Amino acid sequence: MNKLIFLDVDGVLNSYTTSVIHGDVGCYGHQMNPVSVLLLLRLHLVSNCDFVLSSSWKLMKDHRRIIETNMHRAGWPDNIPIPFIGITPDLPGWRGNEIDAWLQDNSPALIPWKEYIILDDTKDFSHGQPLVHIDPRHGFAETHFSVIMKHWKIDWTQLYKYTLLTTTKTEIKTNVKPVQ
Repeated sequence: MNKLIFLDVDGVLNSYTTSVIHGDVGCYGHQMNPVSVLLLLRLHLVSNCDFVLSSSWKLMKDHRRIIETNMHRAGWPDNIPIPFIGITPDLPGWRGNEIDAWLQDNSPALIPWKEYIILDDTKDFSHGQPLVHIDPRHGFAETHFSVIMKHWKIDWTQLYKYTLLTTTKTEIKTNVKPVQ
């Protein structure tokens, strides 16, 4: 079963706390929180999920290169491709409308998306859209990871005990096969 994350960046991967640590007080900089990035990596490894960028970062020129460079700096290993498969369209109104449009354009007839989650620090989504709301002061955290595993009915505790994730950019060792 294919799983999908609609991924915001500001407040999710680069939190206010990370910005303060790096001297970007008052704004989100390009420094990403290593804990959030490594949790996103773990999420990808145990669920085999793909990412669709739903962040305002999609409006930046060369957004994918900038995001991937900063995710690698924060700890995502160079030898594991970051599974971005698309970006939501830029539409007026709520971000939830952009996600609905992306899902409609990439319908199950074309791509069998069975389950998706939205990681975002805003709440501008339609009722019923599966939002995991992130506190922008801290970013994506272990509690959010656990909520997603429960939502997707993945017993990550069994998977996790067989997985060794190092915090270096050069080595990830795992004997866990992705969930199908």
